[in-house]
Amino acid sequence: MKLIKTMHVQHEYTYDSVKKVADDIGEHNDCAVKAVCLATRTPYERVHQLFLDAGRRFRGRTKDEYTYTVLSTLGVHLMEIPHVPNTVRECERDLRFSNNYLIWTRGHLLAMINGTVQDWTNGRRHRPKKVLMVCNSQS
Repeated sequence: MKLIKTMHVQHEYTYDSVKKVADDIGEHNDCAVKAVCLATRTPYERVHQLFLDAGRRFRGRTKDEYTYTVLSTLGVHLMEIPHVPNTVRECERDLRFSNNYLIWTRGHLLAMINGTVQDWTNGRRHRPKKVLMVCNSQS
């Protein structure tokens, strides 16, 4: 009997790691894909395919409806934060550190993981329009 050695792929869930995967396939305009990947700790490749299945075009902008479809497919439950902080920096300061969040700004979606923004906007003063806490996911 021949034993086949399998390699377990460990996924790193940081903005830089998912950006590298996106760059490797030539993807851009994919902030929603990256944010959902990070907030739900689901491999980029799977989330990317789910967005394509939902109607997003490769290298295209993402409609909010596609994001909600993907989150639903992943079994993610969300809770809207009623009092949105004035800036993304304030989100980092004010929201509980042990949770993951999706933060919508004008024309952009980003993830905040355990109190740290995982996005190119980290440290900037973008104004959140909506903040959703990721309560659980079954990915």
